[in-house]
Amino acid sequence: MSNIIVPKRGILMPTREGFKAGGFYIVDMIRPSWDNEVIWREEMFENLIVNEGLEELFTNGLTGSALYLGLTGTTPNVQAADTLASKSWTEFTGYDEVTRELWDFVQTVASATNAASRAEFTITSPAQTIGGVFAARSSTKAETASVLYSAAAFATGDRTGNQAGDIIRQTYIANATDDGI
Repeated sequence: MSNIIVPKRGILMPTREGFKAGGFYIVDMIRPSWDNEVIWREEMFENLIVNEGLEELFTNGLTGSALYLGLTGTTPNVQAADTLASKSWTEFTGYDEVTRELWDFVQTVASATNAASRAEFTITSPAQTIGGVFAARSSTKAETASVLYSAAAFATGDRTGNQAGDIIRQTYIANATDDGI
């Protein structure tokens, strides 16, 4: 929000304040049959809060209603104008859980994370491609009517070679900082 400063000569001079909102995902694939060994890890610092996600942020706040985490099929080409209805990528639904996983976060002053309670997806469709992750306002798998908040492609591209019973653990860390201006 801008403040107005009125100097002695009576000229109005607006000032500018701002912030940056962002976040990143950390995703591990665990193989329980190998003593819970981490088979691969993705740390994606290049996720995009899409336009409708930004609108949702300003309308309801990040924590105004629940966010749910999901997986994408092949590598998503995430665009600012994407919505769940208009996106060019597909949602990966080959996991045992009935719904997308709740982002069960702990909030601090300028961030929120589910690091203490990561979303888990138990793979039921082996040898499928998983290319990225997303956050949306609905828990229903493959629905396209709710708000898409953010999405990201894996930095290394598509991940294949998963087996039935493998577990994908997903962390999302959202943060906000002063933009320095």
